[in-house]
Amino acid sequence: MKTLLIRPPANFREHGMSPEIGLPLGILYIAAVMEENSLPVSIIDGQLGTVYPQDDGYNIGIPWDELEQRIVEEQPRIVGISNPYSVQLGNALQLAKLVKRIDPTIMVIAGGPHATVQPESFLQEGSGVDIAVMGEGEHTMLELVRRLIGKNTIDDIPGVVTRSNRNRPNKAEHIQNLDELPFPAYHLIDLEEYFELAHQGLDGRPRFWYPGAERSLSMITSRGCPYNCTFCSIHLHMGRILRKHSAAYVLKHINHLVNTYKVKHLHLEDDNLMLDRSRFLEILSGIDAMSEKITWDTPNGVRAHNLDVETVRFSKKTGCNYLIVGVESGDQQVLDTIVNKKLKLEDVYKAAINCEKNGMDLEAFFVVGFPGETQENIHTTINYGLDLLRKHGVYPYFFVATPLVGTRLYRICLEKGYLVKPITADNLAVSTQGVGMIRTPEFEPDWLNALVSKTKSRVKLLLIKRFFKRLLMHPGALVPTLIYALRPPVGHKLRNLLRYPNKTAEYIKAD
Repeated sequence: MKTLLIRPPANFREHGMSPEIGLPLGILYIAAVMEENSLPVSIIDGQLGTVYPQDDGYNIGIPWDELEQRIVEEQPRIVGISNPYSVQLGNALQLAKLVKRIDPTIMVIAGGPHATVQPESFLQEGSGVDIAVMGEGEHTMLELVRRLIGKNTIDDIPGVVTRSNRNRPNKAEHIQNLDELPFPAYHLIDLEEYFELAHQGLDGRPRFWYPGAERSLSMITSRGCPYNCTFCSIHLHMGRILRKHSAAYVLKHINHLVNTYKVKHLHLEDDNLMLDRSRFLEILSGIDAMSEKITWDTPNGVRAHNLDVETVRFSKKTGCNYLIVGVESGDQQVLDTIVNKKLKLEDVYKAAINCEKNGMDLEAFFVVGFPGETQENIHTTINYGLDLLRKHGVYPYFFVATPLVGTRLYRICLEKGYLVKPITADNLAVSTQGVGMIRTPEFEPDWLNALVSKTKSRVKLLLIKRFFKRLLMHPGALVPTLIYALRPPVGHKLRNLLRYPNKTAEYIKAD
């Protein structure tokens, strides 16, 4: 009984995020576990295709008629659909209906973070989905497929939700020993296609560009988060206890990617990469000892208090292009009483100074528009972010608070009647980019959206000013900088000069 795992094509709405693609890590892990247990499995990544416009934005991936033909050719008896993001729910449901149209007897299973929080959204009558899987999918999917093959009952499997048990599903235990998992089944997809898309600028992660940097992959070395930020949904899927691969496992994994697939850059996607400092430094020591050198970054951010001088210096030495810290608010009271960040702003300044003194580019995440914030609080956050840029060159990202289902932020908005529109895929797709969904007695969405848009323009202006100021202070760098900037790809090079001046200077000097 063959299982086919599919990631659906993706929609990107106007005023939302730009079209992008990354690895379908979830189904790659599930496929690896199934192969390890001698169960036939294959993968179709529906996002591997072309970018084409549609009425409300862009679509990326395999056209639906071609995807249908691919599924027919695979002849699966079980189809697993990956749906990591709520904004893509519509495509997941459309894929389920397509599978049932091909053959109504195919068992359709949906999983991912959205299924964990809202399994009922997949089990609507006529949706095409037979089963939703809550939580991590590796062990649950393995047990589920085994039982389906043996035609045994499935309703008692922890993490499995069906129409007959959806009011009383068992919750699956989290995987405690992550080292038991095999490496993702990279051989079931063509990584060269992902590298080519990254070369075209469709890598979903911010990245300092250099020749070979398109050969970048995401890696997760730990799961779970012990913190409890108001807006974050990660613990709903991965739990509150930090579970981690050993340093030895991580280094073996990195060497596998470098030696087998010629990977040059890694996005270390952990939510708490540096929480176990000794493990992190052990990983860096292993990277430092590798004969093939790589670069890396931290797209989800790290906690500022972890960025002491030793960590920053060792990160730079081992190929870190830049670091990101999650700050969220520039107002300490908001951090303590509203966001529940467990962060001291003085640690952010210390991290900024440590990075500045050691030539490490630093970026910071900020979120505005929480219930309980005043307009003064919001302006304080914006001024704090801009101040970090002016004084220490920290690039600030500003986002609008998004009430993801299942989070405390969502519950607060429901209880107080602060939602200005229902939580739908379309609304979520544009929310963080400046189309707010929260109205409180203190602010209106239109006011907040305009403020964030104006702030982003101020950031661009400050970046340009800083760039020319550096040139005036170092006139001898003018010609090498121009030579660097005018070599293709020009767009990537200009972005490097503005966003990552320290790393760019290293490349210009070495050129």
